[in-house]
Amino acid sequence: MHRRTLSALLALDRAQRKARRRNSITSTLTLIELAIVFERQSGKCNTPDCDTPLRHSASIDHVKPVARRGRADISNIQLLCFHCNHRKGSRRWQEFLRLRDRERHPGGTRPKRAVR
Repeated sequence: MHRRTLSALLALDRAQRKARRRNSITSTLTLIELAIVFERQSGKCNTPDCDTPLRHSASIDHVKPVARRGRADISNIQLLCFHCNHRKGSRRWQEFLRLRDRERHPGGTRPKRAVR
């Protein structure tokens, strides 16, 4: 594992421990599980069309938010850049992608008919 990758994962681990203390979260991800998710995503933000390398600004995100009864285990975890995670908020992953597509194509994908 590269030195930058390891330092990014260690930073995520520190941030996770800090959030756990602040919010009294009981379940945790190990550093090995974070490395598995990092490798699964090839070290990039998991949002389509966002190629931000995670070594710059990574944050742990729950695909189905814990606030909406999502599990806090590796199957429900993805790594996003800070910007994408902030925009996603507590939305489910599919809700976030629909919202993002609407922002890109505000009028929809179909051309509007001419008014006669």
